[in-house]
Amino acid sequence: MYRFLNYSNKLVVDLEEIMVRLEDCIGVTVGPVEPGIVRALEENNFGQAPVWLKNKCFIGGISTKRLKQLLESGEELLENDKDLKLNEIYSPYRLTKLLEFLSEHSFGFVTIKQDGGEYGIDYPVVGLITISDLNKHYIRSLVYVFLSELEKLLGMFIKTFCPDPWEWLDQMNNETLVRVLGYWELSKRRNVDIGPIEACTISDLLNVISKGQRLHRKLGYISRKNFDKANGRIPELRNSIMHPVRPLVNDSKDVISLKRTVESVMELVTRLQSLRKSTPISN
Repeated sequence: MYRFLNYSNKLVVDLEEIMVRLEDCIGVTVGPVEPGIVRALEENNFGQAPVWLKNKCFIGGISTKRLKQLLESGEELLENDKDLKLNEIYSPYRLTKLLEFLSEHSFGFVTIKQDGGEYGIDYPVVGLITISDLNKHYIRSLVYVFLSELEKLLGMFIKTFCPDPWEWLDQMNNETLVRVLGYWELSKRRNVDIGPIEACTISDLLNVISKGQRLHRKLGYISRKNFDKANGRIPELRNSIMHPVRPLVNDSKDVISLKRTVESVMELVTRLQSLRKSTPISN
């Protein structure tokens, strides 16, 4: 059961839901590098490994690439190796901050707050998190819920400030118009007429606002170009979320792009919610 943390519009991630627990990682110990461990890391496409002292004290992480270099040169892994990094990240963590962190470091070790008894509060390292963990279903579900909120707010906004649907239906291309009108007509025949807005995808809703000068200006965007520049990547994110076989991210560039798109969603949701508080909006 996933734990979603509600912190307003901040999209807070419970890192324990996506991390790999330390005891489940392929780890290494300072000293001679074991060929079998390097081979196992490469075969599993693991880019990093936790590092332990011989007394089983955890000290950080090292890249598989660096371990291979040491193995080939015949050198030992030292406690003060230049590539040894701790990269602590505390759970829970805001999604945008997590994306920023992983775009810079590619991996981190998850630390949680615990009661240390007579020693007070303790912050043990409990797991490893990497860029690949951003592709897990938990992250997709978290973003999907937020995109659903955005979709709902967009529909309510359009119905409130553009109550005559033909004002925006006439601006749609024929293919989209046929789909929307067909859904609307079918719903009316089934006595559940809730209007054409319910047949619109998030891309349709954004296009309606983009083309409607009065609408995008109501949200504080000075022009259609300004609105599209800020929100044009949102439909692509929606499509990626809805196709779980496709990775959300492959590398740090993808992570940066995802961060920017998530920030666009958050900004638009904030604007819509702010307008809703100041103006009664139709449900």
